[in-house]
Amino acid sequence: MIMDVMITVILVLLIAVLGILYYMLKYNSNFLKQIQSIKGIQFNTLDIGEESPLFRVMDDNGKKVIAKQLFYNKNTLILFVNSKCPICKSILGKVDLINDNYDLNIIVINNDESLDDSLIKKLLPLSITYIRSVYITTAYHVYTTPMGVLIENGKVKQYSKISDFYVLNNMLVSEKGKQIAN
Repeated sequence: MIMDVMITVILVLLIAVLGILYYMLKYNSNFLKQIQSIKGIQFNTLDIGEESPLFRVMDDNGKKVIAKQLFYNKNTLILFVNSKCPICKSILGKVDLINDNYDLNIIVINNDESLDDSLIKKLLPLSITYIRSVYITTAYHVYTTPMGVLIENGKVKQYSKISDFYVLNNMLVSEKGKQIAN
């Protein structure tokens, strides 16, 4: 009888300890997410000079896109956008100016795979590669859009949040081409 009571007490205490551990871990996880969302603090970003993550995917037109081939042939600009982002759409409305004035591969990656992206597709010239992929966005540690990554010889040359078209234009200042008048 005493043994049964002791085992019951031990089991109740063990369940209580497990419950406390569960809530501590849950609280800690939420706390870390809040820290990560504080403006100015970012974890896991790409560093300038770091090898850019490679990928091999099909673009929106069914054409195979092999990052290694693009990154080593000529400099590549990757723009990360989202279907719901109004700033992204205003930048994409002027991306043909970049396409016409700079000798770059331009890849637009939409991190939203489910919403209607017809407006984004309309804004892009046919020569720009358009991909929908959460995987690539995660590999490049993109947590907000629009974001731009300039790649030279397979390494990250520039990595920046883009607040408007002029920030994107200034990001390309060192590239060969005609500077677009602000």
